[in-house]
Amino acid sequence: MSIKKLSSTLIVILLIIASIFSFSLVRDYLLGYRVKRVLDETILNSSGLEKDILNFIRKRFLDSRGLVASEIRNDELGKYSLLESMGQLMEYALITENPSLFETTWKLTKRYFLSPRGYLCWRIDRKTLVKDDATSLLDSLRIANALIKAYEVFKEEKYLKDGIYIGENIIRFNSYDKYLIDYFDGRVGRANRSVSLFYLNLEMLSKISQYIPRFKVFYESSKKILEGALRESNIFFPIHYDIASSTYHIPSMVNMIEQIYIAINISDYNLIKLFVDFVSTELKEEGRIYASYLWNGKEATRDESFGVYASLSILFLNLKDREILDILLDKIGEFKLEDYGFGDHKNRNFYIFDQLEVLTFLAKRKESMI
Repeated sequence: MSIKKLSSTLIVILLIIASIFSFSLVRDYLLGYRVKRVLDETILNSSGLEKDILNFIRKRFLDSRGLVASEIRNDELGKYSLLESMGQLMEYALITENPSLFETTWKLTKRYFLSPRGYLCWRIDRKTLVKDDATSLLDSLRIANALIKAYEVFKEEKYLKDGIYIGENIIRFNSYDKYLIDYFDGRVGRANRSVSLFYLNLEMLSKISQYIPRFKVFYESSKKILEGALRESNIFFPIHYDIASSTYHIPSMVNMIEQIYIAINISDYNLIKLFVDFVSTELKEEGRIYASYLWNGKEATRDESFGVYASLSILFLNLKDREILDILLDKIGEFKLEDYGFGDHKNRNFYIFDQLEVLTFLAKRKESMI
């Protein structure tokens, strides 16, 4: 082939590649535009604190593709977008029965987070769109559960199909024997052999099991793990279960958000009474809950975390405890300024988890009328 012909061929190839890239980029930004329009409509139909949070997310956390950044650090948008956030937003859309918000959020998630192997990656780089090739059990369960519930709420068969697909791949990549496991690392092709107790949401597992019968064994094993953890508990709960040794890991220091979600997973007040009473007493007598504690109940730091109060609100909403809910709402109010969301206003640090956690709480509270 002559140099002239070779050059012509190379130019054609480069033009084709450029066309494909340009088309993909246009699709990205059209989807981002659609997400923003849907959020605008959602904001118009909301009010009060819910509207304020949605506005803050819309103005500050969304990028041009419609992806939600994980954080704002020193007033700068963070590098990553998390699968966790997409799942939280899908849950909010379900509670508020907002089909447009659900559909656009799932389209974004499917487009950017779904790996060629069929599992959802836990985070992506917003600018390069490079996936962090590893799974997170809870985030994947949240998506599968949301899709299945969307089928029930919106009567769309496509959501059930997608939910079953995600659920089947959780079995394929995030299970070992009869147990669910924390993660699969696609970079090395290996999974761990333990599970975090705050990942074991029995309500989600029960719902998924209705449509994927093979999930029933994971519901039963997860229930047994949580029941076994209670025998190892005092105020707090063990945080991991090691499958190979059939042992629980009791930490010297506990993360309160993890502890709250373990309590939510167990749900029965009689079984989590020590933890609930500890939190209630701290709120009433000390006026605060710290981000971490030692196993004996002494504070490990004197730092407060807004995420702790947001997650506690969901726990006490489930328990229908109005007195503690009122205290928590007062605490939540301390972390918000006008035209901004919840977080560290002095240093301009905000996490999307915190905003979405409160948004979910507000929607659930409205739904339950407590």
